[in-house]
Amino acid sequence: MKIDYEKLNAPALTELNQVSLLTETSLPAYRGEINAACLGTSIEVIDPKGNSLIGEVGDLALMKPLPSFFLGIWNDVDGSICRKKYFSKYPEIFALGDCGIINPVTKGWIVCYRSDEALNRKGYRFGPSEVYSIVETFPEVWDSLCVSKYTKNMEEYAILFIKMKEGYSCSEVLTTKIRQAIEKLLSIQCIPDLIIEVQDIPVCKLLFKFF
Repeated sequence: MKIDYEKLNAPALTELNQVSLLTETSLPAYRGEINAACLGTSIEVIDPKGNSLIGEVGDLALMKPLPSFFLGIWNDVDGSICRKKYFSKYPEIFALGDCGIINPVTKGWIVCYRSDEALNRKGYRFGPSEVYSIVETFPEVWDSLCVSKYTKNMEEYAILFIKMKEGYSCSEVLTTKIRQAIEKLLSIQCIPDLIIEVQDIPVCKLLFKFF
């Protein structure tokens, strides 16, 4: 890859019939960020009460209607299914299903993880991709999967499955290093309760991980 090569990233959403954010080549670009919302698209990062956030992780949300926005769900005559599926969390606001953050300095967008993937361990919310970005830097690890598990009392805890590279096996030394790295680079609340070695990590044809 050329050193001055710029990768254009543009996450899209079926219900919008268009991309939501895009890389605008006339604006400054920063590593790991998307620098613009699509023209005419009112997208913000919001907290659970629907308030706008800058510099904090929240839900990406469409604040105003779009001409390309879908009209409804097939055979949903009174619109109740549509309201329950898309507007039950934030009335009159359409959540895109992603969690993100707006850089307070560059104003760039960082899409962190799918909101339905978020783990909530002991009241601390984080995305599995944050864990993967650390775990998969270890030379022994081929792939990983971090998921939630619930007790009978609905207490959530995190399990990290790791697939080792050929010739390596999961050891107590490695799991200790992984926990220490997660604590240092993320938070002590993000440390998995269990780390388990598995033979493979299931993925679909689009390389999305199953959990």
